[in-house]
Amino acid sequence: MVSSEEIRLKLALIREGVDSEEGVKIALEMQRPLEWVDGSCIIDFDSVPVEDLAIIIKNLFEEGGYRLEEGTPLNGIYGRGHASLRLLVGYFAFRYRFKVEIYSEDEITFIKIYKALTGIKEGIICGWQGLALYNKEFRRIIDTFKYLGPNYEGYMVCDTCGGYYKLQLGESPEDFTDKCECGGNLKYIEDADFEEK
Repeated sequence: MVSSEEIRLKLALIREGVDSEEGVKIALEMQRPLEWVDGSCIIDFDSVPVEDLAIIIKNLFEEGGYRLEEGTPLNGIYGRGHASLRLLVGYFAFRYRFKVEIYSEDEITFIKIYKALTGIKEGIICGWQGLALYNKEFRRIIDTFKYLGPNYEGYMVCDTCGGYYKLQLGESPEDFTDKCECGGNLKYIEDADFEEK
């Protein structure tokens, strides 16, 4: 049976003129493992350091117009919009709040995200017509997080000058040209202790 996620991906790829079967296969391989538990989504970020992931997630929320309203980037609530404005102008004035928890278990980092407005409060603040939009925004955020690139923990190193750059979350060796500023060749070295050596 084809999931609704695969159908959405296929339709998007068809609109872009890309082979939908191959595109879905590639997208599913890129997707980080996730699990839905009681209305929350838990995404596996492998060995990404908790603090690094918290900074990246905070930046992604801020780029989307959210601000940290309560707690810390590791365990806090990001919000966008105002409840009072919603009551004045109707459901077009959105009020979204999402609870984010970033933690590590057995050397694996996870992010748990869920809606911070639920039940009657969600209905009053979002408006019954706005609930579908709230759910759509939640799916958009999950889609963004689950496709954050793989975690390359290595370095791009120049074979001439010895200069190096540590890859950040979401960056891959393919993102860099094969030449350093000095003209030397850049090579990817997967070595967590490279800087100490």
